[in-house]
Amino acid sequence: IAVSNFYHTLFRLLGDQSIEVQKEAIAAAGEMRSKELVPALVYKLGHKGTASAGAAALVKHGDGVLDTLSKVLANPGEKREVRLRIPRIMSEIGTRNALECLMKCLSEQDGHLRLRIVTALGKIRRAHPDIPIDDKAIIAQVKGDIRRAYQEAVVMRDLAFTDKGWNLLREALEIRFKRHLSIGLRLIESLYPHSQMNVIIANLASDTATVRANAIEAIDNMVSRSLGRQIIPLI
Repeated sequence: IAVSNFYHTLFRLLGDQSIEVQKEAIAAAGEMRSKELVPALVYKLGHKGTASAGAAALVKHGDGVLDTLSKVLANPGEKREVRLRIPRIMSEIGTRNALECLMKCLSEQDGHLRLRIVTALGKIRRAHPDIPIDDKAIIAQVKGDIRRAYQEAVVMRDLAFTDKGWNLLREALEIRFKRHLSIGLRLIESLYPHSQMNVIIANLASDTATVRANAIEAIDNMVSRSLGRQIIPLI
């Protein structure tokens, strides 16, 4: 595999009609770590049969693949299926450079993709709490999501007094409201990597009132007083 120019052979195999042959070529490309094969591996993320193998191969490249991944992640013209898989790959790489790449994409407009970005950010911080992070930038993002969630809540409240013709809009607003709240909580997790935010978020959805109350109290004790005054009423 380490033979110079062997990537030409692998490149041909990556386009083979057999998915199994492609997966073997992808695995070999991961071991070879040739930069010439990186774009081909990235686009394997857009196909269900090769996505997992492509992701594993890219992780093996480590920091060397981050520049390409960052460009694809930041480009709304790329396939959405490919972009959605990139945050997890970055979190598996798990380096300071990977964290910085994710930080640069915190203003992503696609809400689902943005949730994956902040979740990946929190995963790196949990695994490596010693990696520094820009607290001010994170707090600014949290406040932005809190503000947008309140806006969605106000519109939902107003629509509650209208006829049933607005049901689809109400459902869409509720999805956006929950997403903004989830993003805000995941961003808080990146500030407090030992917070066990996964457990807290799960407990917020509990059917038991005391479990929900304990989760809310945990968040209130975790964040600053000013941030708590904004997010606790929202929860």
